[in-house]
Amino acid sequence: MKRFIQWAPAIRGNDRAAVLEYVSQFLLDQRIVDDAQQIRQDFLKRERQGSTVMAANLAIPHAQNPEIKQAVMLYLRVPQPVTWTNGQAIGRFIFILLPAQAAKQDLMAMKDFFVGMADVQTMEWLATGTYQEVSKIINGETN
Repeated sequence: MKRFIQWAPAIRGNDRAAVLEYVSQFLLDQRIVDDAQQIRQDFLKRERQGSTVMAANLAIPHAQNPEIKQAVMLYLRVPQPVTWTNGQAIGRFIFILLPAQAAKQDLMAMKDFFVGMADVQTMEWLATGTYQEVSKIINGETN
């Protein structure tokens, strides 16, 4: 699984569409997907099924389809919080992407990550932590 952290990158705009545009282009540039528009649509479709907001200031948009070339966890801290679902202001995102047939190793890594989110300190760091705190969590360097 590839893990990325984008910390306050230049995003054109300050709304959900701008965030999804940035992320889909980033994934295209990293050769994770071949179709930026399709992955944007996948994220929007998932959001329509139910909010991906997990905590104050933190959402975890996710997608799984055959067009995704490898499992990815992308942590994004936007320069300014954006209005996400139901008018909630979100400044931190963890984008999860899985290919249709994800490797067992990647699925286990995702499971371990989400189990770790049950820890109050972990959730606090993901929602408001420093780059160093977030990096340790995203890169699996915590106990």
